[in-house]
Amino acid sequence: MVSTYKSVEYDPDVDCLYVRISDKKIVNTIVVNEKFNIDVDAQNKPVGMEFLFLTSQKNNPQVAKALEGLVLTH
Repeated sequence: MVSTYKSVEYDPDVDCLYVRISDKKIVNTIVVNEKFNIDVDAQNKPVGMEFLFLTSQKNNPQVAKALEGLVLTH
């Protein structure tokens, strides 16, 4: 599986990975849980995903599944 994305950024100061999948304007953030958020546009379509406390989740199968197929092409 290959995912389409606009950018991937990791901030080690806050241990956060952000995957931007659209250039649309973010109008809302859906808090899935304390470690995962989804930014959406005006049509409630995903714009980006934020993985908080990423290194503490490295063995979490749900995080691995969410990140599978993320292929860096830049």
